[in-house]
Amino acid sequence: MFGSDCNVIVADNASHLIRKVSVSGYTITPALPAGLNFDSATGTISGTPTIITPAANYTITANNYAGTSTTTVSIGVKALSLPNIAYNIPQQYVVNKVITPLVPANTGGTIPANSYGEVSTFMTNTTVNLDNIGNMVVDTYGNFYAIDNTGNAIKKITPNGAVSTFASINNLLDIAIDPSNNIYVAAGSYSIQKITPAGAITKLTESYGTVVNGVAKFKIVHAITVDKNGNVYVSDPGNKIIWKVTSSGIMSALAGNSTNTGADADGVGSAANFNNPQAITVDNAGNVYVAEGYTNAIRKITPDGGVTTLVDKISGVYKTGVYYSVNDMTIDQLGNLYVVDNSYHIVRKITPDGKVSTLVGSGNASYVDGVGTAASFKGAYGLTIDISGNLFVIDSYPNNGSTIERRLRKITLGGYVINPALPAGLSFEGTTGTISGTPTTFTSAQDYTVTAYNLAGSNSAKVNIAVTNPNINFAALLPATYGDADIALTAKSDNAAAPITYVADNTQVATIVNGNLHIMGAGTVNVTASQIGTADVTQSLTIAKKELIVTANDQTRAYGKSDPDFTVGYSGFVNNDDVSQLATLPSVTTTATATSDAGTYSLVPSGASANNYSFVYHNGTLTIMPAVTNFKVSATSVTCKGENNGIININAIQTAAYTAILTGNGNNKSYSFNTDLSIDKLSPGTYNVCITNAALNAYQQCFNLTITEPKDLTVYSTVNKLTNTINLILNGSSSYTVQLNGTVYRTSNSSLTLPLDKGNNKISVSTDKPCQGIIEQIINPSDNTTPYPNPFQNVLYINLGENTVANCAVKIYNVANGSLQSAAQFNNQSGVISLDVSRLMLGIYSLHLMMDGKETVYKIIKQ
Repeated sequence: MFGSDCNVIVADNASHLIRKVSVSGYTITPALPAGLNFDSATGTISGTPTIITPAANYTITANNYAGTSTTTVSIGVKALSLPNIAYNIPQQYVVNKVITPLVPANTGGTIPANSYGEVSTFMTNTTVNLDNIGNMVVDTYGNFYAIDNTGNAIKKITPNGAVSTFASINNLLDIAIDPSNNIYVAAGSYSIQKITPAGAITKLTESYGTVVNGVAKFKIVHAITVDKNGNVYVSDPGNKIIWKVTSSGIMSALAGNSTNTGADADGVGSAANFNNPQAITVDNAGNVYVAEGYTNAIRKITPDGGVTTLVDKISGVYKTGVYYSVNDMTIDQLGNLYVVDNSYHIVRKITPDGKVSTLVGSGNASYVDGVGTAASFKGAYGLTIDISGNLFVIDSYPNNGSTIERRLRKITLGGYVINPALPAGLSFEGTTGTISGTPTTFTSAQDYTVTAYNLAGSNSAKVNIAVTNPNINFAALLPATYGDADIALTAKSDNAAAPITYVADNTQVATIVNGNLHIMGAGTVNVTASQIGTADVTQSLTIAKKELIVTANDQTRAYGKSDPDFTVGYSGFVNNDDVSQLATLPSVTTTATATSDAGTYSLVPSGASANNYSFVYHNGTLTIMPAVTNFKVSATSVTCKGENNGIININAIQTAAYTAILTGNGNNKSYSFNTDLSIDKLSPGTYNVCITNAALNAYQQCFNLTITEPKDLTVYSTVNKLTNTINLILNGSSSYTVQLNGTVYRTSNSSLTLPLDKGNNKISVSTDKPCQGIIEQIINPSDNTTPYPNPFQNVLYINLGENTVANCAVKIYNVANGSLQSAAQFNNQSGVISLDVSRLMLGIYSLHLMMDGKETVYKIIKQ
């Protein structure tokens, strides 16, 4: 019937059991390569392949109650490649100088990240129950199977330390395992039994006794081993024979004979002699290796029974004459034998060609982990190897004479090893093959052999290393400033053959260009001079900032106006730098305000910042000019013609130290004043006055002034006969006094009309300036032409009338002698004309008046 989970339920009458048959899960065909496992519950393939297998197709079938499904997987197992390592050589290091780690390049197979020959404590009986554990083997999953010396059982110990009973068999003597994880044991003195991974036990063979007439019998089963085909090999020191038991249980003598009473002897089959065969192992080719207990020899037996001595006396590596014992022996995939020597607490390695070396162990009886001979064992006896090539040793010793202390020690066979030891101060990392450290002593050049191991084998590389102690003379660097030319680096060394190189640790400050130090910026840089094989020498140099001069540009403005934009100029940029190199631009300030008096005020720059420049500030000047209306300048004319009493007056609204420069009209004089200035004693003419301010270099305000003199007093008169008035046109002054017929008139107008009397009217005109004189005239409104006054004194007037006379000639003769005393000519004249007769002597004269060709003669008298 089917259960609820779709599995088949069967009633077994014979066993009175209800059995369940699963109809779901996975199957695979054909069987996977050795070392790989298939999980039928999940279909997972896992494990570590142990043999090379050509690529093949494997069919996986998945089953459940609804049906099946299949897929094909191609799987092949390739051989692991040998390592192929190389180092960059030669290497020359310097005493007390940290080296750059020297890392090998590997172009071959992967190298495990282990240290070759490193011994570690894998388990202890304080964490895992290792009591009474004897010889052991390890399967492809890392599980250990060990003989329980007292419990007649095989203990299984998982990698995480869980201990369980795998199988119970009495009188267990030795244990072996094949590539398929089948376990073989020797029980008592006469049986070989096989235990499958599932725990099923079968007896391959069983016999006991002395060989008689060639009948195969075990007398003493000391050790067993099994090859990849399931053939078991047994060392029988009782019969002095090495037995072979096939997987079907057929037992035969591979080599040796029970009748031997002589020394060890090589030969084929029964022709070979063994005396005390002990530990035994077999390689992948079916060659069997046996340790002789008496002769200290390792014997090799080929599959056809041919016996040769691989190592005839291992005691050569011990103290002379001291006996040794081989407690156990195993072999790796490459045919290297590993032997536990309990007497000397050492694990030895024997190569296929018979070379013997100490793999690990100092020879001291103690529990010490370490690499190679730095490790120690206390009581090593059991030895096995896992699929990854790691050795495991059972190390036990009585503790305080009562209890047994047991440890499971692990020996890694992958990774790196170096020989001989590196110079003092240098270290070798076995997991990576890296050489690092700081050498501390001088060491001549020497080759060091680094060997890399993996499951495929090993590969070696030579590393030539020397540690020297020369000196570099690198003088201190002179101070420098940003913008300086490149600095020559001139370090010298005792080692003239190797070049000296330089490194600057701060490329923002300086770099190395063609062996010179090229300055990049201000700051501190450490320059290291290096040479292969020589200790570095470092000099520190601080690059000072370049001095940049910032000057505020002079500015000018008028009083009361806003300040202009303040600007600065720069001096000192280098390397084609400009203001873009400044992190902060400078600002300019002043104490002047819009209402500040005229004068000069400092323009103060500040606040700039830059990575590569320091700043020196130079003040500029703000000049505030006086207002255009600051000065009132006026000129006062001379009072009279010919006088030099003209005055220029200057009045300043703002008090300051002024200088007025007077030029023009023959003058070039300077006058200092603060507020008011009066410059007198000036003659008529045009003057230029330029005013400067002692505090204002660029300031100058100029004025053009004219000092005048009074004009000549002139009077032009016209008579209106209809109204019997006279109109006077006055010129030469701003104030006039007119006296007509005794009446005084004062006016500031330039035109004045006055009434006339009949007949002659005497008019006199004067100004407020006596020096302008007085003009007097007799006006007769009639048209009669007549001279007057008569008699006369110094001036004589002639009334020509209103009509214009084109040509008028006046001649005065002395009546007494008829001589011409005065003559005058007038053209286009009308009205009254005047004659200057001041030079005439007193007396009687005749006046001849010729008007437009008509002559009239008058008798005149000067008195």
